[in-house]
This record gives sequence, C-alpha cells and structure tokens, in this order.
Amino acid sequence: MKTQRRILERARQGDPAAIATWLTCCLHRRGLSATATPEGDCLHLLLESAQIPDQQSAIATILHELDQLAPTFQALHVTGKQTGQAQPVWDCRLDLPAAVITQPARSQSAPGTVSPHRQRFVYTGMTAIAALIAVNVVLGFRSIFRLGGESRAFANQVIPTIVEEWNATALIDRASPTLIEATPPEDLQQTFLQLSQQFGAFQSAEPASCNLSPKFTLEGKVTTSRCEAAIDFENSTAIVELDLVQQDANWQIDRFSVQPDKSIP
Repeated sequence: MKTQRRILERARQGDPAAIATWLTCCLHRRGLSATATPEGDCLHLLLESAQIPDQQSAIATILHELDQLAPTFQALHVTGKQTGQAQPVWDCRLDLPAAVITQPARSQSAPGTVSPHRQRFVYTGMTAIAALIAVNVVLGFRSIFRLGGESRAFANQVIPTIVEEWNATALIDRASPTLIEATPPEDLQQTFLQLSQQFGAFQSAEPASCNLSPKFTLEGKVTTSRCEAAIDFENSTAIVELDLVQQDANWQIDRFSVQPDKSIP
C-alpha cells in the first residue's frame, strides 16, 4: 500500500515512469493486463484480456486517471488485443493538449507564509478528462470509431486503385490542395513510371491499418488519419503510406509514399 502511494505521489509530480506504472495498476484492477511505455511526449499502452478489451471503457478509464496526474504527455496511443492472439483487435491514438498556464490560487495561509498550493496548473482548453469529454461531445466516441473505419475503407479502396496501374489521375482526383500544390501532375506521372519499373506488376494488397488523430486547433476540429498497407508486386513487396485529412466530410490524400518493405530481405 505504501508503495502504491509513493508511485501515485511521483505520478502526480509528473514522473513518466510512475505514471506508466500507476496506469498499469489501475487497469489491472479492472481485469486488464497492461504494458505502458513512455516514449517522449507519447504514452503507449498495450491492453490484453481473455475477452477483447472494451475500447471505450478502457480509454475512459485511462483519461480519467490521467486527469488526476500532472500533464506530462501530449499523445496517448492505446492498443487492445485478446490474450493469446498475435494481432491487436483495435488501435487508437488521441492527442492530449500539453500546453499549460499558471494561475495564482487563492491561499488561506497566514501572512508571511508560502502555501504549497500557491499556484495551480490549468490546461489551456482542456484537461485530459476534458479531452475525453470533447471527443465524446463534439465527435462522440462512436463517431471517432466510425471515422476510423471510414478512413480504413477509403485507404483500402484507393490504394489498389492508384497502384494497380500507377494511375496518377486517381491520386490527383483524391489529393488535398496541399498535395496538389506541392506535386505537379507531370512530376507525379514521372515518379509513377519509375515506381512501375522498380516494383513491376501489381499482384495483391493487404488490408490497411490506420491511426485516427482528431485535433482541436484555433481554426476548429481537424481530423487526420495515417494509414499504411503492404502491397505485393511482381518484383518485391512495398509499403504504401497515406496521410489522410477530412475535408467537408470527404477524405483527401495529404501525403502519398511508397517504399520497399525493409522487413523482407
């Protein structure tokens, strides 16, 4: 018990390792085996249980616990899998506002003394739990999962359409204004010709995996999704990466990349 109190105290002070350990303990009490790994400003969590972990309740628990601790991380990456299975069943990334402001707290201390609560930290815009509320109210958890499914469906449809015949027009028709401005059509067609010669004829495409990232900016909500899929060609296997952005309820391609699969000798 004393050990847990020490961990909680360190977590409240912003110790990343203590935060990871505390979340692991909290999730364990809810029947989830958790592995928490701090990586820079992102906290990665792998959740496992005999039954498929419930995504909404797990994320709600994590954000509730983070709200009690110092604002240390800017992003949260949570993966859920069923015990004994090699592949995860769901994957979610949330951006957590990390900027803080300080405000003087009202102190009841006697004159001449310094209160330990002299200042309190307030998230600009949202605390961690407010991030959950914003996702719930503005997007809705169901909406965020629906958007994730939509971005995967878009990627699964558009990637083969583009690479089957290295169709530059198919990419341009679905490109964002940013990508169109950065990539002249004639340059894109030349690049596709080189890729066609490098990889050979299209054979098959693996289902895409996508990480949805709703962000809240001064201009409003921006929903992006980073997707990748392994594509088998005649000469080798390639990894296609897409950065998608939602514009007026439609998905557009903001970045398109094709690289050889380095995991295959």
